[in-house]
Amino acid sequence: IESFKKEEFNLYSKTMRKSLLLLSLSLFSVGLFAQEEKKEEFKPSIKYGIGLVGQTSYQQTSDDQGYTMNWAGLKKGFVHTNVFLTPKLSGKLMVGLHSPQVKVFDFHLQYDFNEYIGVKAGRFKGAGPRTHFQDAIYDQEFTEIPYSVTEFARGMGVADFRRYGIQLQGDWEFINYKLFWHDSDGLRRSVPSQQFIDKQENQESNVGLKLTNFDLFLSFTPLKDAEFGGHVGRSSLPGMGRKSVTHHSLFFYYRPNNFEFKADYLSYPDVIFDGGFTPDSDDFSYHSYNTVNKKGYSLLAGYNFNSQWKASLRYEHFDHGSLGETPSKNYEELDIYTAGITFFPLKGNKRTKLVLFYEHFDESKTTPGFDRPNDIIALSYQLVLIR
Repeated sequence: IESFKKEEFNLYSKTMRKSLLLLSLSLFSVGLFAQEEKKEEFKPSIKYGIGLVGQTSYQQTSDDQGYTMNWAGLKKGFVHTNVFLTPKLSGKLMVGLHSPQVKVFDFHLQYDFNEYIGVKAGRFKGAGPRTHFQDAIYDQEFTEIPYSVTEFARGMGVADFRRYGIQLQGDWEFINYKLFWHDSDGLRRSVPSQQFIDKQENQESNVGLKLTNFDLFLSFTPLKDAEFGGHVGRSSLPGMGRKSVTHHSLFFYYRPNNFEFKADYLSYPDVIFDGGFTPDSDDFSYHSYNTVNKKGYSLLAGYNFNSQWKASLRYEHFDHGSLGETPSKNYEELDIYTAGITFFPLKGNKRTKLVLFYEHFDESKTTPGFDRPNDIIALSYQLVLIR
């Protein structure tokens, strides 16, 4: 009976804390709304749209014995809803299909005090590497996220690039900044009532928002066509207790006239637990581990023939590192060569496009018996309509 009463009390306590959190956010939003000066020309509005990314591919088989044709496939699909409640208060909800799952990707509120400082809270892509973390999926070359960024997100436990947290952001002169205080790996399999409480009685846990889990992003645009900067962050994963790992990135983008050049560099430690141990997503006690330093970079050059046609080349290199003599994956180093041409059928809409590209993969220091399709020819079709 006492055990039952204790569980009932804990459930009641968790529900109360969750309700108080939601109530506080609601009162905070109402308070901000009441504080704003009324502007006659502003009217609350809703902006909504859809985005679809599909692909037809002709690629080498894994055993290198031939090629296979995949005529059509939906890679990603999203439904967007942006709500503008006041001149300074807005929100976003994005539901997406990231094959084969349907889930809520973004859900956040944003309040801009002025151009120098704003606050965003909820679940979203916050500060991090310049590529994709600061861009929409629709803005990626060849409709593909660079390999190093995808591996970074997997290593940090945020495969969909989104975390729960609070972010300070703003612009000053030619400087853009974002400071994201987050829950590290998004607690993607924990129920909402468990996301901001300490589950371990011995206080070894690192669950929920914690000051050591952060990412700081800085971007400098001293010239109209040039942008450079980077990010640094610390994250703690399940099984690490109160320990954290540090990661960072650098970038330089230059867009003179019809040309476009991009260079990105990324480095992060991959956490490998001793004895092949795999912690549960809600295990925040400490288990012994080692780290393998992973790093990669990408170089891109593009040329816009006119407003509807563009040609691009991209080279990527990624070093998976190794733990002793054993590669942390089936290969240690990977080079990716991509060449393609993009057609924008709707003038003024750079997110609706057709992309024909060729991609070649070249691995080194592979494990015995490993093989993969190394050559792919694909036609990607992307449709984005926002109203």
